[in-house]
Amino acid sequence: MIAAALAQEAPVLLLDEPTTALDVRGRVEALRLLERLRREEKRTVVVVTHDIDLAARSCGRVVLLGAAAGPVVGSAEEVLRPERLEAAFGIAVRSFELPEGAGRVFVPSYAEGGEGGG
Repeated sequence: MIAAALAQEAPVLLLDEPTTALDVRGRVEALRLLERLRREEKRTVVVVTHDIDLAARSCGRVVLLGAAAGPVVGSAEEVLRPERLEAAFGIAVRSFELPEGAGRVFVPSYAEGGEGGG
């Protein structure tokens, strides 16, 4: 999918779930490529994803849809907060800081009713 978008040499890439069905290495390589296109070729990259961790680590600006108060727009750090994710997805979500400034990960609750440790 990314190759087809690149072949068009468009200044704006609109990608729907570009890392779906890729293994871990493929995901990392795809994200590195998109970052290089953004930084070196000055292309605008818009990614639609349900992968919260991908958005948190790879996106400079985020639009969270499905929030009760309407879309929330801002940096990943501003937008991707457990309370906002819970409102958007209807389940409890916990956020954990990784060591050495490696970012955050998000873990949905699998407990019945959306609460608890599980």
